[in-house]
Amino acid sequence: MAEKTAALESANQTIEFLFTTSQQLSVVDLSSPILTEALNSLGKYAQLQKLCLELNNGHFIPSDLGCATGAKNHFRIPIILNSKTYGYLNYATANNTKVQQALIDSFTGLVARALYQQEHHAQEQKLFLMEERSIIARELHDSIAQSLSFLKIQCDLLQRQIYNEQEQVAQQTIDDIKIALDEAYKHLRSLLATFRLNAPQSDFNEALQTVINTLQTNTKATISVHHFSAPFRLDARQHIHLLQIVREAIINAIKHANCTDIVISCIITSDNNVWISINDNGEGMATAYKTDDSSQNYDHFGLSIMQHRADELGAKLTFPKHSKGTEVKIIFPLTACYTHKEV
Repeated sequence: MAEKTAALESANQTIEFLFTTSQQLSVVDLSSPILTEALNSLGKYAQLQKLCLELNNGHFIPSDLGCATGAKNHFRIPIILNSKTYGYLNYATANNTKVQQALIDSFTGLVARALYQQEHHAQEQKLFLMEERSIIARELHDSIAQSLSFLKIQCDLLQRQIYNEQEQVAQQTIDDIKIALDEAYKHLRSLLATFRLNAPQSDFNEALQTVINTLQTNTKATISVHHFSAPFRLDARQHIHLLQIVREAIINAIKHANCTDIVISCIITSDNNVWISINDNGEGMATAYKTDDSSQNYDHFGLSIMQHRADELGAKLTFPKHSKGTEVKIIFPLTACYTHKEV
C-alpha cells in the first residue's frame, strides 16, 4: 500500500512538473532565458549531472549544470515533431532509469512543440509583413502620384506666371512647390520606416520605443510613454496595424499640432480592454487633423489610414474632445491578443 501511495505521489509530481514546464514554454517569444529556466527545472527534478539544448542552427543553450557534450554517460535525444528535428537534448546522468528516460522524452516533446509554435509564429509574421509592405507600396504610389500631379500643375502655373512677368505670384508658387516637396518627402520617409520592422520584433512595447526613437529625431517636441501596463504580445497583424496607428497619430501631432509634448499610454482596463492613447498639448483637433467642424472632413491621409487599420483590428478609434490638445484613443478587447505569461 505504501509503495502504491509513493508511486501515485511521484506520478502526480511528474504531471505537475510537466504542466509547469508546458506553461513556461507557452509564450509567443520563446527566448533563451525561458529555455534555460526550463532546463534548470528538468536538471533539478530528474537529478541530472549535465544538461543543455542543441538547436539546429548550431546554437547551444546550456543549463546552470553546464553542457553535457563530451561528458561521461552522455546521452543525445532528438527533439522531433511531425517528423521534423528541431535539435537535440544533451544530458549526462549517473543512473539512466526508465522513469527518468520517460520524463526526459516528455520534456523533449514539450520543447519540440514550443519550437514548432515559435517557428510557425515567425512564419506568420513574415507573411504578414510581406502583405503589409504591399499595402504600403500602394499607399506610397497613391501618395507620390497625388504629390507629383499637384507639382506638375504648379509647375505649369509657374511657367505661365514667369512668362507674364508676375514675379511676386511666381515666388508664392515656388514656395508652394517647396512645401509640397517637403511634405511628400516626409510622407515617403514615414512609409519607408515601416520596412525597418522585422519579424522577431513581436514585443509591442519594444517596437513602440523603436518608433518613438525614430520619430523623435524629426521634432523638438518630447515624445514619451507615460504608462504601460504589464507586457502583452500581439499576433503579427495586430502588431503592425496598431503600431502604424500610433505612428500616424504621432506624425500628425508633429506636423500639425504645434505641440511640445506627445504622451503615449497603454493600459489594460478593469473590463479587459487594451486602451491606447496618444495625447498632445498642441492646438487641438481642428488643427491637428485639419477638420471642418460642419462636415468632419479630415486630412486626406491621416485619419483614413488610422480608421482603415482600426477596422482591420476590430478596434474602436475615437478622438475625445479636450479644451486643449488632441487625443487619439484606440480600444480593443484583451481577448483579441496574446497575454504574456510570466515564468
